[in-house]
Amino acid sequence: MTETGNLATALIAPEQRLASGFGGIVPTTGIARSGATAVIALAVEHHTGGGAIPVVIISDAPGLLTWEPDEGLVAVDDIGTTYVARTIAQSGTLGSLAVTVWLEPAIPSAARRLDLSLSNINRLSATRSRSSVERPLAGGPWNLSIDLTPERTVATSPFPPHPTGPLPPRPTSVPVRSVGALERLIPIGQARIRSSFTLALWSIESYLDRAVLSIGLLADQPYEVGHLFPDAGRVSVWDDLGNRYRATPTGGITGPGWSESTIEIVPAPSPAAATLGIEVDELPIRDESGDAILSEPLTFGVAISPAR
Repeated sequence: MTETGNLATALIAPEQRLASGFGGIVPTTGIARSGATAVIALAVEHHTGGGAIPVVIISDAPGLLTWEPDEGLVAVDDIGTTYVARTIAQSGTLGSLAVTVWLEPAIPSAARRLDLSLSNINRLSATRSRSSVERPLAGGPWNLSIDLTPERTVATSPFPPHPTGPLPPRPTSVPVRSVGALERLIPIGQARIRSSFTLALWSIESYLDRAVLSIGLLADQPYEVGHLFPDAGRVSVWDDLGNRYRATPTGGITGPGWSESTIEIVPAPSPAAATLGIEVDELPIRDESGDAILSEPLTFGVAISPAR
């Protein structure tokens, strides 16, 4: 945990969530809104023994949110496969909860659609005795239909603009994620595979005054990975209009063989931009002796649809 006020838990991860078992990543555009709550599926990671789906839940309801996929998720694909769900990791702050769900079995190559139905999302409400009780959120279930064969988002990265002048300041308002400020989800679903690690960019949640980029990092033994934070990892973001964005790692979580990181982007990507360039460098990867692995900067070009 690196962001003040966040609660983060790395649960026992399936052994299959390693770089050697990675089978690709699918971009998604799934957002389900009901009542004062929105549920977002950020991507689908294919692995040899299952699939990993990072899910973000945000709500205007006060308090911390709770949700357990093994009790509150029904997952089935269009060829009839029913999946067993469990939690890999979760992190939360007031009004938002990020849960990475592990599905078994592995998603068949013949499947073209994955349907998710989320229920039993609760908020923790304080009582007069200063204890907390779970109260269900209104509006459920939240249903998402994920296209497993979407259009690719790969594009030629625009040339980085020459750095002139300061980057935009970070907003002072909190929280970063809120239902009323959520405008769109920009799918990415791209990965770079190297001999010692795999870096996957999931998607960008675009809000009124900023955006949130989520990424995953996978490795095999003897390598160890950490999540990005201001002193470990550097991210640069720009667009085809010549805009440069401030990209600040704000939080993350690390498990055995993997890590997940969030990066705040200021401002949110311009609605007029057609392509984003994203560069990730100085990744927190170490070998068995504890020495940092030096890798080249990894650059992604992301084609984005016009804002609706």
